[in-house]
Amino acid sequence: MATFATNQVLPATYDAVWSLVLVAILVAITLAVTAATRFLRHRTAGDTVARVQALAALHASGAISDEEYDRRRERLLDQL
Repeated sequence: MATFATNQVLPATYDAVWSLVLVAILVAITLAVTAATRFLRHRTAGDTVARVQALAALHASGAISDEEYDRRRERLLDQL
């Protein structure tokens, strides 16, 4: 049976390459999560602004009282 000499450089290089691959994957995941979070916050902010405008229109028309308008407006603004 033939035996092979162990290469002391290859294992270190192999570990370094896989470490860099792992770091690259973790960075990609972090960037993807950050982008998704920004997208959802932007979309939610737009929805909240539209809802506050609709609430203001209801208040201006007299459909809801001042107290109810203030309460609902604060609840919507807390979502931002």
